[in-house]
Amino acid sequence: MQQWEDSGQVDLYYFGQMGVKLSAVVPWGWQVKGKSEVFMPATQRRNLTRSAFMSRSNGLWAFTSPRAATAELVRACFDEFAATIRKKTVVILDNASTHRSKLFEARRKEWQKKGLLIRSFPLLPPTQPD
Repeated sequence: MQQWEDSGQVDLYYFGQMGVKLSAVVPWGWQVKGKSEVFMPATQRRNLTRSAFMSRSNGLWAFTSPRAATAELVRACFDEFAATIRKKTVVILDNASTHRSKLFEARRKEWQKKGLLIRSFPLLPPTQPD
């Protein structure tokens, strides 16, 4: 596929997701001089999901959501990305459950008609030999 991209036949992207915590990992607080109580402000723990399509030439299409990484979110990202492609495009992704869901799979034919082809990494064995 990289050779096809090098020859200009296709655009090649890799898709991935990650969670980002918006709260500090290390707790902190204040203590009034001479007092034994420690004031620790309450914070809401919020997370973001960052989803991105990245090419070998560092082209990036990124999406940020306050929601968890679900099949609905992944499908919405692919819908938006598919609307932007101008020629046959291959996206490589891992085998996360959201990428294999019925909801995601139901849209593959529609994306393929637009020129978006999706390929998954082969499944790796549970343990790697030494």
